[in-house]
Amino acid sequence: MGRTCVEDFADDLARAERSALTIKNYRSDLLAFATWFRDMNGEELTPAHITPTDLRAYKRFRLCRKFCSGGYEGAVAPICGGIMPRGHRTAQPT
Repeated sequence: MGRTCVEDFADDLARAERSALTIKNYRSDLLAFATWFRDMNGEELTPAHITPTDLRAYKRFRLCRKFCSGGYEGAVAPICGGIMPRGHRTAQPT
């Protein structure tokens, strides 16, 4: 299995002498995005496959997940239904 773009980016950060904590945090965020991307698009994350629509949807997903974990799932369920990958949905659209 080949290297992922997340690993390549982490290596680029290390070569640029970024702190270990910065690399850890960026890697964690990118892995979360890669998982969401794979769940939503059915393919592995590569920079060439990311569209502005993906970025907007992921931003909305993160916002909805934040609200859903705070007990607001009833209010945001209709908004979040189409962007919450299977296994991540805490509320179903009504």
